[in-house]
Amino acid sequence: MRHGGDAWAVAARRIEVAELDDVPGQELQLAVSGGERVLTVDGERSFGSVPELERLGQRAGDAYVVRASRLRGRLWEVEANPL
Repeated sequence: MRHGGDAWAVAARRIEVAELDDVPGQELQLAVSGGERVLTVDGERSFGSVPELERLGQRAGDAYVVRASRLRGRLWEVEANPL
């Protein structure tokens, strides 16, 4: 971003990237709480599982939400948070 004259600003943030095989869509969300699992693909409820998302979520605790956005091909930006 240009701040005027010769002054520029650059920003970056760290992301976590995971490889997910054979996963449809561009946006995923997995919410787990009280033994119930809800997976959405591109905003629509989906049946099935994504084991790698479950592994990532379990690091956050027993109840969690994992969001994933496809970057390219099998690479996804992922974020897991406790509920």
